[in-house]
Amino acid sequence: MARQPEAVTQLHREVGAALAAYLDASPLTQGDLARVTSYHRSSISHIQAGRQFPERDFWEKAERLLERMVRW
Repeated sequence: MARQPEAVTQLHREVGAALAAYLDASPLTQGDLARVTSYHRSSISHIQAGRQFPERDFWEKAERLLERMVRW
């Protein structure tokens, strides 16, 4: 498998860190997000760490859920 450019890897980490911050600011757990997005809880952990980057559908579901739960 071809290795991703470091810039792409860094962006995945940054997006994952943003997801982690939103999740931390909400009353939800990784398991809650997993159930709503149809991903496994360990996948949520990998996404937050930037090791996995899911499809658009995941982000749309996560955004809908988190924007209702987080008030910055």
